[in-house]
Amino acid sequence: SKERAAENRERIVTAAARLFRERGLDGVGVDALMHAAGLTHGSLYSQFGSKSRLAAEALTHALTISSE
Repeated sequence: SKERAAENRERIVTAAARLFRERGLDGVGVDALMHAAGLTHGSLYSQFGSKSRLAAEALTHALTISSE
């Protein structure tokens, strides 16, 4: 469902923002990202298309949270 997809997307972005902040972009692989989100690789690629696109959204998410 659309609601479930939105929840999964938020889980991925939140986990990615945390891991990228802790380890840097090059220090986190897709396996670690998806393990932290509790989802599969397919979820990342279906939602974002690539790790780079996820990184861009995770950065925006992290900046939004820190400015609140």
